[in-house]
Amino acid sequence: GNAKFKLGDMQGSLEDFNKAVAVKPLDKQFLPVYGQVFLNRGTVRFYLKDKAGAREDWQRAAEYNEPKSAEYLKMYFK
Repeated sequence: GNAKFKLGDMQGSLEDFNKAVAVKPLDKQFLPVYGQVFLNRGTVRFYLKDKAGAREDWQRAAEYNEPKSAEYLKMYFK
C-alpha cells in the first residue's frame, strides 16, 4: 500500500490496505502495526475525498494506540 501511495496509485494503495486490514494479526505484538494499516488506509481515503472513511480508519487506528491518528483527527475533524 505504501509503495503504491508514493507512486500516486491511490486506488491500488487502497486495495492493498483493504487486504491488509482483512488479515488481523493473532499475535498481540503486531497490533501496533495493524494500527498503522488503519492510519495509512485512512490517509489514502482522505486523498480520495472519502472523509467519512478516513475518519473511521483514523478512529480505528486510535483504538490500536497509533499516536498519529489523534493528530490527524484533530487536524482534519475539529
